[in-house]
Amino acid sequence: MFALQTPDVAEVAGAVDEVWLLVAAMLVMFMQAGFALVEAGFTRAKNAGNIIMKNFMDFSVGGITYWAFGFALAYGGSTSVGSSPTAICSSSTTTRRLRRGSSRSCSPQPRRRLSPGPWRGG
Repeated sequence: MFALQTPDVAEVAGAVDEVWLLVAAMLVMFMQAGFALVEAGFTRAKNAGNIIMKNFMDFSVGGITYWAFGFALAYGGSTSVGSSPTAICSSSTTTRRLRRGSSRSCSPQPRRRLSPGPWRGG
């Protein structure tokens, strides 16, 4: 009645990569909260607020820095802030699309796969 479509291996690998990225980000956020509680426990009560604020600022500055530079370093692309809406498009791709008259200024580039090493059977 209904034909089942089998997902492509690349689609499944991409989905697993994205889920792992979200799980790892969530673990880092909880880890930051744990560090805040541990540090607050090791200080006097009058300094606990300062320790919590220090950890909050550490998390905020780290998040903004990752947004501005880290994603492009991790997945390739431009590292200049504001150069493209997604910060992963190269300027040559944007220029080509604008010359063709496309309404979108850039499209996501495919992820670069690492070459197989000896531990991956290659």
